[in-house]
Amino acid sequence: MARRARAARRERAPGPAPLNNAAPALLHGVLVAGAIASALAAIALPVNLAAFPRLSRAARGLRPDSRPRVSVVIPARNEAAGIGRAVGSHLAQEYPDLQVVVVD
Repeated sequence: MARRARAARRERAPGPAPLNNAAPALLHGVLVAGAIASALAAIALPVNLAAFPRLSRAARGLRPDSRPRVSVVIPARNEAAGIGRAVGSHLAQEYPDLQVVVVD
């Protein structure tokens, strides 16, 4: 009986290759690296927020109601017909400190 079992084993097709254990190890390594990166980011965020002052208008010495001056340049080569309307529409803006420059 033992001979038959051995003979049957020899005649069978080879079985599947053993499983490769590299994939779970690689996944584990990626998860550990992600956890370490998240922990470092969680530590770095409060440190950065405490070290750098807020970029607010008060820190720069600007009044909260002041706005920077804005210059609008209108290129107008041979635009005698439409330049009045273009300049008028820009000057109709309600922005407090607006400069309109027309360049021919």
